Amino acid sequence: MVTMKTADISETNALVYAGARLVTERLKVKPKGSHVQNEPPWKKRLEKQIKELRANLSKLQEWQKGSLKKKKEKEQLNRLYRVNQKGLSVATEEVRQRLVALSARLQRYEARHKEWRQNQLFKTDQKQLYQELGGQEKAKQAVPDATESRKFWSDLWDQPVQHNSNAELLSQQRTQAKSVPQQANICITRDAVEQQLKGMANWKAPGLDEVHAFWIKNFTKLHGKIAKQLHQCLSEGNVPEWMVLGRTNLAMKDETK
Repeated sequence: MVTMKTADISETNALVYAGARLVTERLKVKPKGSHVQNEPPWKKRLEKQIKELRANLSKLQEWQKGSLKKKKEKEQLNRLYRVNQKGLSVATEEVRQRLVALSARLQRYEARHKEWRQNQLFKTDQKQLYQELGGQEKAKQAVPDATESRKFWSDLWDQPVQHNSNAELLSQQRTQAKSVPQQANICITRDAVEQQLKGMANWKAPGLDEVHAFWIKNFTKLHGKIAKQLHQCLSEGNVPEWMVLGRTNLAMKDETK
């Protein structure tokens, strides 16, 4: 077993991210937004057999009607289904029953495959699974105007606000705070980290760390190291920028509004 050392919380975060990418690639999970899905071999094989049976069934029915004129096609059908020995009606019915049986088998296999896929999706992307089960589709959304969006958020965040420092409420709070004892030093432990992780949604959009909570939860060997390095950030006052910055994702809920 190889132990990888990390000097600080930023390096540990990079290690979690690399581990998440590696596991995702090994499981061959398609990235979000990718709609390309390779059909399994068994499905291709069954669909090819069904297609051939349908084509041959149509030819046999034309033969019954007397509209099949090509001698080569009749010879081919005779080799496949022994039409001369069984009779045209019997051979046609046998092909029809084969077609029904193969179609039913394809439906059973597809149901099993869907169940397996949902189980795998539950392990890797629960949010996507619940969206599919609920029949929600990601509709194409119009891109918001950048200038308008920037102005909207600037009006909320960039405008300085002058507060009344002599407000009566503040005076009351200062008086009450005099009797409050000083807070004891905080110690971040592994148990505290794991307790906080329990309340985090697995696939909620990550911050600048680019790591979903699912991976931090399941890389349990790193929980002790994460706790130690977080405590180090707290005690030294040296917090990396990616931990304190955020970003705003503009998600249009209703285009009509």
